[in-house]
Amino acid sequence: MPEPLHFPEADWEIDEPDLVIAASDAITVQADGYMPYQYIILPYIFAHDTWVEQIEIKPSEPSVLHHCNLAYINPGKQGWRNSTFVTGRVPGGGPMNLDEGVALKIPEGAILVLQAHY
Repeated sequence: MPEPLHFPEADWEIDEPDLVIAASDAITVQADGYMPYQYIILPYIFAHDTWVEQIEIKPSEPSVLHHCNLAYINPGKQGWRNSTFVTGRVPGGGPMNLDEGVALKIPEGAILVLQAHY
């Protein structure tokens, strides 16, 4: 598993993140026509239960992304479900920024999956 990336110089809407996980492969976006949803498994496995307060989805080309959902799955135990939805990026929306003292648990062994619509 690759080491998590850190980009302190990035322009974040959230506080500087403790962890940045980038997709391994680029998505080729069609110039026109229908393009089905793309499912992108992020290359990171949570080694222990992790409490998350803020998440920002930063596409490399925001002009071609309509929206993007983020969920966790636990391979062999549970797949994509509404109950494992974490956050999303939608036109006009902002990043997930929970109130002080509130956090979302991503369980040990989970991986993150993006559902992207271009």
